[in-house]
Amino acid sequence: MDNRPVPKTIFTTDIFELDVPNVDQHEQYFAPYIDNLEERKKVRTDFFDYKEYDLPQDLNDFIVDKVGSIVGRAAVKIHSYWLQDYQKSQYHGMHTHGDTLYAGVYYLRFKGHGGHLIFQNPNTAQWMTRSGPFEHYYQPARGKMVLFNGWLPHRVDEITDTVEERSILAFNVVRDYSEVL
Repeated sequence: MDNRPVPKTIFTTDIFELDVPNVDQHEQYFAPYIDNLEERKKVRTDFFDYKEYDLPQDLNDFIVDKVGSIVGRAAVKIHSYWLQDYQKSQYHGMHTHGDTLYAGVYYLRFKGHGGHLIFQNPNTAQWMTRSGPFEHYYQPARGKMVLFNGWLPHRVDEITDTVEERSILAFNVVRDYSEVL
């Protein structure tokens, strides 16, 4: 059986949308940490690489398996991960994840419509010639995971009042050179 995710091609690269098993258990596991983020609303809502929690083993294995199946022969590992909880009027500006092999977003909580994950076409020649799309909008859904190349520019649209909840686990996957002989 072929275990590789099916790509959706945007611009000249692929992104992958996956259904994650056990989202109820994952949401329950991360709930205390998300609740702590919600209590800290006066402060930025990110806990980058917060050392108090580990990824559940099934989730770690799922991510490593899926990215590994995309890249083929290379061993991979999760380099960093963090939680984000977005409230009304919040957004995340355009950025990349540098030389990360794959970046990902896992929607632990999501109710409503909006709060799009927006990918920007990195091919500036297409902007000038108007020969291709400038942006691609991804509509979040609870239990979905999106994998994409770390160099792909992306942002989060401003949260409007149609979004009741948007809590995510974001992560970066890199090659695991410890596996190289």
